[in-house]
Amino acid sequence: MMTMLAILFCTDAAMAQGKGKGKNEQIENAANKGAEKANEMKGKGKAKAEEMKAKRKQKVDEMTGNGKGKADEMKGKGKAKAEEAKSAGQEKGAEMAEEGKAKGEKAKGNGKGKENKGKGNAYGKNKGDLKGKEFGQERAKQAKMNKEKKEKELDDEISESEGKVKEAKEKIKESKDKLEKEKKESKRYRVQRENGEDRKS
Repeated sequence: MMTMLAILFCTDAAMAQGKGKGKNEQIENAANKGAEKANEMKGKGKAKAEEMKAKRKQKVDEMTGNGKGKADEMKGKGKAKAEEAKSAGQEKGAEMAEEGKAKGEKAKGNGKGKENKGKGNAYGKNKGDLKGKEFGQERAKQAKMNKEKKEKELDDEISESEGKVKEAKEKIKESKDKLEKEKKESKRYRVQRENGEDRKS
């Protein structure tokens, strides 16, 4: 009976050892699978982070390009209009100088009088009840007012253009700041992930 007890005891111990070895192998296999899965997910996470970083950079580059282009366009329009107004003012001045020369020669009394039928605005034909010097002074006053009005319009337009340029520069700055913030956030997330920490927002 003792022998049977000893055989029975040894058989149970051997079976228990066999079961333990099987469990250890299963645990080891599960741990290996878990490590492989973790490495795979880590690789996918890095690829996704790089993809997002590239997309953000492309978007910021597009926004920066659009903002600079718009600012340059507005600046160019403002300069073109200013030049146009300046040349128009010079042309008008040259016309008035020509008129003055023509009137001066006519007044000298070349003897030709009304033969000169040059192009002009005929400002003096409808004087109303004004005469001579009074009419000239009133006409000069009107011309001065027109000039001041045009200059004011140009100044307003230039100010508006400069405002748009400033606004475009602010948008560019905001985009750069946002990109920088996203880069820092991405870097922080990457460091946390490499250290095995969860991402905290």
